[in-house]
Amino acid sequence: MSGIRELRDYHQVYKAALDILYAWDDEDAPALLRKFEHFAGLAKPLVDSTDPEWNNCRALGRHMTFMERNLGRGQKEFSKSDAVDIVFSDLPAFADFLFLNVATPDHLDPRLAQATSSLFEIEDYASVIRASFPVLSSRLRRIFGVPDGSDGENLINDIFARGAGSNPVVLPQEEKTAYRNLLAGFYATYRNKWNHGDYQPTFSQARGVVEMTSTLIKDLELLAEASLAANTRAEE
Repeated sequence: MSGIRELRDYHQVYKAALDILYAWDDEDAPALLRKFEHFAGLAKPLVDSTDPEWNNCRALGRHMTFMERNLGRGQKEFSKSDAVDIVFSDLPAFADFLFLNVATPDHLDPRLAQATSSLFEIEDYASVIRASFPVLSSRLRRIFGVPDGSDGENLINDIFARGAGSNPVVLPQEEKTAYRNLLAGFYATYRNKWNHGDYQPTFSQARGVVEMTSTLIKDLELLAEASLAANTRAEE
């Protein structure tokens, strides 16, 4: 999984690659090799920790190998294209990989990650938010046994105010009310707002909604399991 630390480290890697490219015409091979060694010392640990098989960084690895070999032989003229490719192709592709992993980290609910990952990739953040709520609604209906068709605030009221569904929530009334208010507010604040199409959310806003949705799903699944056990005991 990638996070803020990895993105910060990537920034240092990219600056080191730029330093090599900017110095290419003015410095000799030994000086460039020292800059390369600094760059490699930053890049290799980052790739190893985020993409251990280098599946998304094969071109980067190839260009680094050629550059190290040519500079070591004092033949810098054979690797300027490698420096250019690293800066303008390989590292931007690696950045895309890192940002995608930040957007859809490992701890997300799998169905939610599947519904939103491609939208993060194309930077359609309003659609990311819109795609999150059908996943949440579907999960709520399934785990509490509410028939299809109920959605949004009506679904929340069915579950936490009216006790509908084949697996009614078993909680003290004040806790039901707290869940009802939290979820109804979440739908009203985020789903309804972005459905109008007048707003363009940022990456941070979209990621925050996805993270919150995933947290709610996991918490509600635990509540549904506890309610099912309590409902089963009450029927015995």
